Amino acid sequence: MNISENLRSANGASTACWMGALLSGLGLGAALMYLFDPDRGRGRRARLSDQMTSKANTLGDAVESKARDLRNRAQGLLHEARSIFPGNERTARQGNGANRSEAVNEGAGQQLGDELV
Repeated sequence: MNISENLRSANGASTACWMGALLSGLGLGAALMYLFDPDRGRGRRARLSDQMTSKANTLGDAVESKARDLRNRAQGLLHEARSIFPGNERTARQGNGANRSEAVNEGAGQQLGDELV
């Protein structure tokens, strides 16, 4: 590849960048002109705002629904696991670590008492 081919390929890339920037600028200018039109721009902006609010509410409802579904599935799995392993009901109901440690201490004391008898 010689110097003239390098210049042509580099020039082609910079031309493509320049054309992309020009088209982007034209599109942005047209959108701003459409939204800030003195006659009907206010109504267009209000309609756009209403549509964005509606989309945000729809998205929030979908997220809330999915979260509720996942929470219910997790509870179902927990109940299934408890039914498979029924011996862990006491520690599963207690919840926090303090009660679990008390239950472990009670169990240890029970074992010591059995050994002494």
